[in-house]
Amino acid sequence: MLERALLDLMAERPLSDIGVSGLCWRAEVNRSTFYRHCGNPADVFREIEDRAAGEIVSALHEASAGTGLSLGLRVETICRYFQDRPPLAHALFAYPNEPSHLIAALFEESTLPASTKDVQRLFVSEVPTDRLLATFLMQGIYSLIRQWIADGEPISPEELGRLSEKIAFEGWASVLR
Repeated sequence: MLERALLDLMAERPLSDIGVSGLCWRAEVNRSTFYRHCGNPADVFREIEDRAAGEIVSALHEASAGTGLSLGLRVETICRYFQDRPPLAHALFAYPNEPSHLIAALFEESTLPASTKDVQRLFVSEVPTDRLLATFLMQGIYSLIRQWIADGEPISPEELGRLSEKIAFEGWASVLR
């Protein structure tokens, strides 16, 4: 009840603009009941994120069937997850200045590296430029998915996965041809 109400409110405004009173009113829950379970709306959102993180990790594991996933298939799997959950996708991607535990976890180096040794090497390298390249890659993928959602998912998750992989491994010039 609280989670659904919070996602509904986040369709209208960022989490930082949602108070306990407004959330309780929308969820038709008494404030004292709310405080028995949560401290603030951010706690409710964290529960939503934690559950989503577990579901995404399970989806990635299921998609890999123990063989590992390419960068493109990882992006595709994540996009499919969010495609099936528009309110959650909006809440997580519509407000880039809002902190998100799930977004940080999804796009950290251990979660979304490609299965190629060259890219994996970037994440463990002591060379500063390698770490910068890894950060650029992860932020680029995050931004691609964010824009894809903002634009109403104009291409399929498969196409976005292929595009991500093409940009990551062949560069921008390969896409512009």
